[in-house]
Amino acid sequence: MIQVSTYNPPALFNRSFVLVIDEVSVSVVQKFWHEFFLLIGLGDNATSHKEKLLSGIGAALGMYAIVLFGTHYAGAEQSIWLTASIGASAVLLFAAPHGALSQPWPLLGGYLVSAMIGVSCQQLITDSGLALSIAVGLAIVAMHYLRCLHPPGGAAALLAVTGGAGVTEQGFGFVLMPVLANALILMTVAVVFNAFFAWRRYPAHLAQRQPRPVIRTAQRAAALTEEDFAAALQKMDSFIDVTPEDLQTLVELADEHASRRLRPVVKPLDTVKMLRTLFRKDAEDSNPRNAQSLSSQAKEQAKTSTVEDDNGG
Repeated sequence: MIQVSTYNPPALFNRSFVLVIDEVSVSVVQKFWHEFFLLIGLGDNATSHKEKLLSGIGAALGMYAIVLFGTHYAGAEQSIWLTASIGASAVLLFAAPHGALSQPWPLLGGYLVSAMIGVSCQQLITDSGLALSIAVGLAIVAMHYLRCLHPPGGAAALLAVTGGAGVTEQGFGFVLMPVLANALILMTVAVVFNAFFAWRRYPAHLAQRQPRPVIRTAQRAAALTEEDFAAALQKMDSFIDVTPEDLQTLVELADEHASRRLRPVVKPLDTVKMLRTLFRKDAEDSNPRNAQSLSSQAKEQAKTSTVEDDNGG
């Protein structure tokens, strides 16, 4: 009878193999979720709890100021006085007070031009679906060219077309009351409320930030990484609508542009002078009698290049 022996690996080998498989599985799962979160835009919010609470409190005060002014002083109905888009503006002005889309000109200019376009489309285009589509599209283009891009402005253009009789009866008066009035009140509250906190003063130009020396790429001890930018955003403790990946890309592109800008430019005349010096030296080393002839030729070439540069310029 033949007995077949089987090899049983040591228990230590089995445990090590299982650990390796587990580590690989965990790594794959972590990478999957990391890529999935990046895909849907679920990033880290580096702001502190204090900053988050201040954003909510400021927005609440701003909205309540609009309600008080509209109902008690303007005498308007709350459904007509309050525009839904102003809630989105409150998010920008109080949660991201230093964002480019939150500044006074984008706020006021974006609302003004978008509401005017919306009213115009409502009056000129009979098909409501076509009117609202053109209104939003033209509002975006106009805000781009006027450098006042403010996302809630698109909502104002839409509301001017679909707001119903209470809005359409106002005509272009809707642009001033309530759209522009809402924006002015909210901006005033944002200026006053954020003034008590130096790091989030509004407009962004008023924020107190200590200037820091600019460090060239060649002077840095190490290349900047996404982790460095994430730490910097957390230290600022203010929501900025940019990702660490975008910041790293911006720095790399800026460094590339700076290196091209600082690269020395060799002019044609400088090249001729350099060649003339080399020719003279070679001629003197090889045949002194030809030195004068080569030097004369180089001078004539330099004069010709100078004349060509003057004519070309």
